[in-house]
Amino acid sequence: MNSDLAAQVQGDVIPGFRTGHRVYLLWRIDHRQGAKQVLGELSRSVSSAADVLQDRRDGQQEGELRTFVWLNVAFSRRGLDQLGITDDIQDEGGHFGLGIQAATDRMSESVAGDAAVVVIIAANDERMLAAKIEEVTHSLSRGLTLSGTLRGDVISDGDGVRREPFGFRDGISEPQVVGVRAPAGKAAPGQTALPIDRILIRDSERADANGSFLVLIKIEQNVHAFEQFCDSGARVLNAAWELDGKLTPDDFAALLVGRRKDGRPLDLHPIAAKGRPPVSGDSLNNFYYANDPIGVRCPLSAHIRKMNPRSPGNERHVIMRRGIPYYDRETEAVGLLFACYQSSLADGFVHLQSLWADGFFSSDQSVMDVTNRRTIAALLSIPPEEMKPIADAIDWGQLTQLFPTVLEAGPDPIVGLATRRAELGAEILNPPPRGGSTSVPIPLGLHWVTYRDGNYFFVPSRATLRRWFDEGF
Repeated sequence: MNSDLAAQVQGDVIPGFRTGHRVYLLWRIDHRQGAKQVLGELSRSVSSAADVLQDRRDGQQEGELRTFVWLNVAFSRRGLDQLGITDDIQDEGGHFGLGIQAATDRMSESVAGDAAVVVIIAANDERMLAAKIEEVTHSLSRGLTLSGTLRGDVISDGDGVRREPFGFRDGISEPQVVGVRAPAGKAAPGQTALPIDRILIRDSERADANGSFLVLIKIEQNVHAFEQFCDSGARVLNAAWELDGKLTPDDFAALLVGRRKDGRPLDLHPIAAKGRPPVSGDSLNNFYYANDPIGVRCPLSAHIRKMNPRSPGNERHVIMRRGIPYYDRETEAVGLLFACYQSSLADGFVHLQSLWADGFFSSDQSVMDVTNRRTIAALLSIPPEEMKPIADAIDWGQLTQLFPTVLEAGPDPIVGLATRRAELGAEILNPPPRGGSTSVPIPLGLHWVTYRDGNYFFVPSRATLRRWFDEGF
């Protein structure tokens, strides 16, 4: 990443803040001119990619944990309109204007959904975070009204491993942006080498050049409901597979997510595997699903397989994730402040949520999968009188083992809309030689993920901020 570009890109987009504490300050605009003035002043404090990379290098050279506080700013479609900004924001499919609920379904809260501006502040020191929040709030209140605050804090276990509220290891499988943290074109084994134009709008002739889209969602996680379903699911599979209680609730949770709670992917460490090999970087990320086209090792509907099928041609749908857990002291609710960046909402979040998470077909369109579907379709088109001799010659037990999921792979069991509505259960492939699958229904009214609030925001470059607010910083 050249120095000129690094000085223009906001730092949470690339390389990412990655601190222990993060706050999203959500603002309404009271008066256009007053808002533009204070936002222009704030823009001087925006942390660039160069700032974040330099701070990290300084900390590594000194060999100690340094305290950092970083700030970024982004604007909703409503905010740009209220500020009188008429730039043509590159938005294939018009999703920025349609709003997030077109992809996620209705949400019960609307603080983020109604926000015009979001200020992102991140720090690894709580006192520095509090001081920056106070400073920004005092400054922006001269032209805007603070309508809400979303705060997230990293959850770590005794070994310092980051975890999300359901207890799974977090922050795994983040793509490597080419030329940012490693030599151009290189990435760790199994890590996606992501071209920078997947994250940034790179047309230098456009007014929105070097900007990115931020998706921000407050996702509430009902840990008790999730554990209750995993407990009942384990009992169903133990009975169906005659395992005498050997399959644990954590095993069932791994089938829903696609990883064990320590981060090991089922593709490398399936439920039937014996022993517990040490967790290493390669064992967490260096895998593909080419040898498991029908989901024997990792279900086709598993969360991480739905969100990243790891098959050729799907790289354009990869996003940069910046999520962090939250805890609401008033309601005692826990969950994730999900955030991601992409240059195209249509290719990024909208595709992942609407087509992959909510869809009934596998997102992994492997050659084997396509071949299986064509084979079954051809068989079904044969007239009954001609089909009988073929049917008599088929070993249907073996065919069931080979093509058990040929018709459909269900929605994502973690964030799919059907799951969030508690409408569908989980369909788990039976291990060989049984064939077929076992359905685990969701008890009426039980659901463990709720999208509470959210919005799309545009994150402009620092050059664009200068032009919008004419502050010459």
